[in-house]
Amino acid sequence: MQDIWNEIQRAGHIVITMHRRPDGDAIGSALGLYNMLVPTKRVSLFNISKEIKREFAFLPGFDRIRDTLPSKFDLMITLDSASLDLVRIERPEAKIINIDHHKSNTFFGDWNLVDENLPSCGEVVFKLLEENGVRLNRAAALCLYASLASDTNFFTTDRVDAATFDTASKLLAYDISPYEVAREITKNRSLAQVRLNGE
Repeated sequence: MQDIWNEIQRAGHIVITMHRRPDGDAIGSALGLYNMLVPTKRVSLFNISKEIKREFAFLPGFDRIRDTLPSKFDLMITLDSASLDLVRIERPEAKIINIDHHKSNTFFGDWNLVDENLPSCGEVVFKLLEENGVRLNRAAALCLYASLASDTNFFTTDRVDAATFDTASKLLAYDISPYEVAREITKNRSLAQVRLNGE
């Protein structure tokens, strides 16, 4: 993990991306890392999807996600993507750091941080930061908590264990309200989504 963090620190322009039609884990983990890096690094957020789930628009940095890939960058970091095909781009000339938690991951990166024992990609990002002694800011903690809560269906999936709750506790210590996060994710639905659920 130290080699990966050192590579991130060396990069000039970083692109953070995630799979097409990203879910809460992809969005939250990408924005969590983005909010940690953007104060000191040049960072772009990319996703090929024209529309992204609006229930995560409350997360800091959501409005910075673009559907156009920058023409030049030094490093690409993919989040929550088992293969580069899911990102829907051709392999760039830049180096790739692949951060994920899926068993199906193809280890397509130049550096691969894949922990299939963790229930969310957001927790993998948290471990990367924690093991490198990086103290989170509140914006990053909010995004990573949303990632974890979303991908575990609010801590009800079979990969949730005591360590998951330990991570959640550490993130909540940054003045994060689990009630507010749950309300934003579950209540902010478009009219079309409400009608679809009705059907």
